[in-house]
Formats: sequence, C-alpha cells, structure tokens
Amino acid sequence: MKTTEEVQQTGLPSLLQIRYLMELERTGWKRGTVMEIAEKCGVSHPAVSRYLKSCCEKGILNEKYEFTTVGKMMLDRYRKLIDETENYLGRIGIDEEAQGEILRKLVENLDCATLGKIVRSDRSSVQHVPKPVIWKEESFLDDMLEWGSWPVCITIYQAGSQIEQLRKRSMADRGFERQAMLRHNKRGSWLELSIQKMNAISRVDHAEMEGKLSSLKYECNGRLHKAEIRGNKVNIPLEACRFIQNSRGMIKGRVAITVTCSVGCVHMPESTALLIFWL
Repeated sequence: MKTTEEVQQTGLPSLLQIRYLMELERTGWKRGTVMEIAEKCGVSHPAVSRYLKSCCEKGILNEKYEFTTVGKMMLDRYRKLIDETENYLGRIGIDEEAQGEILRKLVENLDCATLGKIVRSDRSSVQHVPKPVIWKEESFLDDMLEWGSWPVCITIYQAGSQIEQLRKRSMADRGFERQAMLRHNKRGSWLELSIQKMNAISRVDHAEMEGKLSSLKYECNGRLHKAEIRGNKVNIPLEACRFIQNSRGMIKGRVAITVTCSVGCVHMPESTALLIFWL
C-alpha cells in the first residue's frame, strides 16, 4: 500500500477533483455513481471516471472504489486544510467573493505541508479572532437592523456541498437582478427580489430562448412555503433567514429555496438552491 507521501508525489489534485472524492464518500459506490458525481459537479462522465480510475492506480481507492487507509487520510487532510485556508483568507481580509478562486489556486499549486504552514503562520500574532455571531431572525431585527430599506447583493448557489467555496451557482441565479432590497418596517420584514429574464441557447437548433422564474418556495421551520410573485417582484419573509456576522463585521443572510424556471418551451424541474445575501 502506498504512503500518503507517495500519493502526493504523483501530482496535486484540483479542487474539483477533491469534490469528486467528497461526493464519492457521501454517496458510496453503486451503479450510476459516476454519473451522479458528474451531474453534481457540472462535468462530463469521462472526466470523473478517468480521475477515479487514476485514484485506484495511486492507492487512494481500491478496486471496489472504496477508500483505502491512505485515501481516507488524504481526503481528511484536504478537508481540514480547505477549512483552515478559508479561515485564513477571512483573517487577512480577502473579499468573500474573491476567496473561491484564491482557494483553488492555493490548493492546486501548493502541497499540503507548505499550504498548512502558510495558513497557520499568522496565528501566533493573532491575539483573538472573534467567532462568527449567529442570530435568529428576531434577535437580528431587534439588535442590528433599523427600520428602513437596505440594498443587498444576492447570489444563488446549488445546494449540496457543505464547503461554501466548492459550491456552483444555480441556474436560478440568472433569474434575478443582482441587487435586492431588505425591507424592515411596521408592515413587516422581508427580502424583496427582482425577477429578470433568463437567456439560453437551445441544444437542438441553437436558437436563442428567453424565459423567467415560474415559482419560488422558501424553507421556514422545516417546511416549504410558496412565495407570491407580483409583477417582477417576489418577497421572502426575514423570519425564514439565518444571519451570520463574521470576524470582519460583514453580515450575511441565507435561506434555502426551491425554484422552477421556464425558458422557451422548456420547463425546468424544481431544484433546491441556497440564496445568500450580504449587507
């Protein structure tokens, strides 16, 4: 059996390939696993198949596509390292939207030992790094948000990955204007989204197609609730959102949603996504 060092000497995995292995660990090997991983990661079936076969050759997986001891150690090490690198980028003030690309470059171009030394190098000089503050909706409105209307930026990601920088944007992200409004007044508190047209190219005849959001549901207290669409506006109550303030004072809200879209004559099936907005 190969050692961890021997595995690493064969070449560094990409961040996307690490996600292949995380998805394999989550689902386990069965018929259709390669296709499932490919769809989750937005890549082709052969790309996943080739990489998993190379993992068998390197001793990361056995012939049954189960993780070897070395494979488990490698994946655990990368999982911990990705988390540490995300925290490091936040500590040194890297903008959250830029962190994904920087994380990818660091992981793909530095071995684990070197990257680990870099991301831990500033800890001796950091006296105290506040933990993220998590509010429930009621305490956030009472403690932090004054009455009024506040512009926020939104992004909609595919649901699935627990590691934020590995998430891919959902197709539904193209169905909304980037700026939304957070409204808090005597009438209530809600996030107001503006719907916009979606464009796509037909795979059949390559014709340009237009469409827009058909429906949106939001999760609140473990149940899905249908949001009313009025014109090009749709509102999500803030009671469905969770708010987090990081060590740099940035406040982020998030809510799980499901959406359906229609583009041309094609009706997209309902899909789950994660809507994130920044104050």
